[in-house]
Amino acid sequence: MEENEEFNPLSKLELEEQEAAELKEKERLEFEELKSDIEKSICYKLLGESWSNKLFQEFSKPYIYELSKFIQEERKTKTIFPAGENVFKAYELTPLNKVLCVICGLDPYINDKQATGLSFSVPETEKTPPSLLKIQKAIEEDCYNGLKLNKQNDLTYLAQQGVMLLNSVLTVEKGKSGSHVGKGWEEFTGKTLEILANN
Repeated sequence: MEENEEFNPLSKLELEEQEAAELKEKERLEFEELKSDIEKSICYKLLGESWSNKLFQEFSKPYIYELSKFIQEERKTKTIFPAGENVFKAYELTPLNKVLCVICGLDPYINDKQATGLSFSVPETEKTPPSLLKIQKAIEEDCYNGLKLNKQNDLTYLAQQGVMLLNSVLTVEKGKSGSHVGKGWEEFTGKTLEILANN
């Protein structure tokens, strides 16, 4: 052995294996970083900036993967409400920094043309559901001393003013109330409520 050459107890094969393991770990870390960037991007697109900053880590959890897989399979053979682009409407219309209060429902309406992605809200063209009628009546009695409220079925205007209209379960099968209960949404919306409580 020459003077400047360091003694290395590892054989050439062991060195190659070590280098291969280090390369594999480097590739794994790069993949995880890319995966995180993709998850952040998807989350941002679905939820908007303020919510994605707080909820993006949920998108890397196994329950979200299982939930997404379940909904994709359901949509292949069944009608699922609301439409895909409206599932996160409550987050889109009411950014975290604008939330003043939350009105929680269980799951979206189960009839055609009713589910909008906002709890208790239906398009203006639809008949007022009984649950929304009860809310409107309570507002008239509690806030307007019995005066008649200018009733609107589409509650988008409230969401845009800071009233988060959030269902605890964000999707449902047509005609089957509660059909997506226990599939993972409660964990996601529970995290949402936890963030609001600590905000």
